[in-house]
Amino acid sequence: MKKRILGLFLGIVLLGSGLPHTARAVEAELPADGGTGQSISQEGLDLIKRFEGFSPMPIADGTQWSIGYGNACDPADYPYGITEEEAEVLLRESVELFEEEINALLTRYGVTVTQYQFDALVSITYNLGPSWISGSYRFWSMVRDGLEQYSDNEIASAIGIWCHVGTAVNVSILQRRITEARLFLYGDYTGETSQDFHYVIFDPNGGTVEHDVMLYQEHGMYGEFPEAAREGWYFAGWYTEDGTLLTEETAASESCRVTAAWSETPLEAPEEPQPFTDLESDEWYYSFVTSLAAEGIISGFRDGSYRPDQPVTSGQVLKLVLLACGYPEQPQTTSHWASGYLTLAEELGILEAGQVTNLDAPITRLLVAQITCSVLALPHTETASVYSDTDDRCAMALYEAGIMEGHVNGQGVRVFRPETSLSRAEIAKIVWTIGTY
Repeated sequence: MKKRILGLFLGIVLLGSGLPHTARAVEAELPADGGTGQSISQEGLDLIKRFEGFSPMPIADGTQWSIGYGNACDPADYPYGITEEEAEVLLRESVELFEEEINALLTRYGVTVTQYQFDALVSITYNLGPSWISGSYRFWSMVRDGLEQYSDNEIASAIGIWCHVGTAVNVSILQRRITEARLFLYGDYTGETSQDFHYVIFDPNGGTVEHDVMLYQEHGMYGEFPEAAREGWYFAGWYTEDGTLLTEETAASESCRVTAAWSETPLEAPEEPQPFTDLESDEWYYSFVTSLAAEGIISGFRDGSYRPDQPVTSGQVLKLVLLACGYPEQPQTTSHWASGYLTLAEELGILEAGQVTNLDAPITRLLVAQITCSVLALPHTETASVYSDTDDRCAMALYEAGIMEGHVNGQGVRVFRPETSLSRAEIAKIVWTIGTY
């Protein structure tokens, strides 16, 4: 069986990722019989074929000749080229070798993976070779020690770091790593049905950096950057190409490159930053919004605004309320970023199927009350309604819990306004109050 040889990446990818040159190949650690176990699915094989592309004739990349779907070859053996069917035979032969190696390691450490996770591991190995499967490398350590200990960003970044040609990040390879990460995490073979990731490439600008590539879930807060150091200098932050300081409280809205700034003198502690450009400290919602923003629970818009008066959508409410009540982040179940939260709400009986059909539409105050009351399992009170415009039991339960208290109009009458939309300022207060409930 032919073993695939990486012309451009094998070895130099690991060198560029800061991984040790002396890491021994995984073959030396395998049981003699190689073991048996899972095989790549046809979907996984098709993904590798899309990554590699088909070449009917031998081609050279400067270090080796290859044919078909990236299989190393002697061009003299293929004077007339090969068909796609013959190329798939070569591909399967190579893949079988890596299946044996991955299965042996999984068996040795008692690790169980899903079919799509196994397919992702085979795809990564087909591209990199098996040397990455070692306790010296971050991703394999995560697989071996238990993925539940790590966030999606950490797992995706551990996959994404293998994207170098020499010491330079190659964005095309990085995009492949992102696709493989989405397959490994969410079972997404197409890159169209799961949470996307944006990359940040870190240039230490004369210093050193722990990892020069990190992946972050789209629309989520960055949360953490790699450490940078430079002897005799003080780190002054990561700056984008247009001179903007990238902060850990910023939402990941696009991929970018950042450069380290250095100071010869220690930096003074900065004043408390204003998280959004359109907040005033004397507004009733100010402390709720700033507190949640500091915790990475809510975010604003790309122009730096929060837009407190703008209606909040059904998708935003479902995500914020479910997370505030202790449920984990949900992967997408359709193309919409909030679809997983809708699916969870329907599975829990919080919503009936079809009750919410547009996750981007404003949500009524009454439906927010019903969702929140159901998630918190608040008992329905028999107390007479304090509102002049609704006697809904959920609205009253939230009133008694201090979570939603309506509005007293100019005539001194408390109203709930059940069919009106909820603003982004109001949802901030609700989510903050849930957190203290």
